[in-house]
Amino acid sequence: MGFLFTPERFGRGMFNFLAMLHQAGVTTALDMGTGIYGNPAGEIAGVRAAANAYPVPVRLILTPIIVDFLTRGKSPEEALEEIRGWQNDNDDRVMVGNHFKLMIDGAIFSGLAQMGPPGYLDGHEGVWMVPEPVLKPANSNRRMNTLSWTTSQTTTNYAAGNSFSFWTEFWVKPI
Repeated sequence: MGFLFTPERFGRGMFNFLAMLHQAGVTTALDMGTGIYGNPAGEIAGVRAAANAYPVPVRLILTPIIVDFLTRGKSPEEALEEIRGWQNDNDDRVMVGNHFKLMIDGAIFSGLAQMGPPGYLDGHEGVWMVPEPVLKPANSNRRMNTLSWTTSQTTTNYAAGNSFSFWTEFWVKPI
């Protein structure tokens, strides 16, 4: 994974992060983009090594990002198998959740997330990172179980169409 992910460098960065959590009294933190750098197994191993070596316990919940699986050409079945393999090593400090991150809309901190009522105070709307026609529900009477996926999109949790549905149909359970 190159310079940023050499064990010494990554370990120091993780120890700094864990120290900040400890100093702020934070006991649980979530990584909502595990795998964004292209080597999720290495990233998870580095997080586990640092968390287990840190003297103060903390709970880290890792959320794999769908972009990694798509980039590596993984089918939903292959991705689920890989996630389940990572979950075999879950412990009290580091857990890989049973979900993944979809990137559908902009980030909350930038003011580009799609927000439900009352929305943004100045009246602007966020932006879609996926074309809206792709997000239209295949069946408007069907909703996604939001516990099985994670997104900053806060209002419309519908099964998506086109190529997006290939993933959401597999991962998302109707409620």
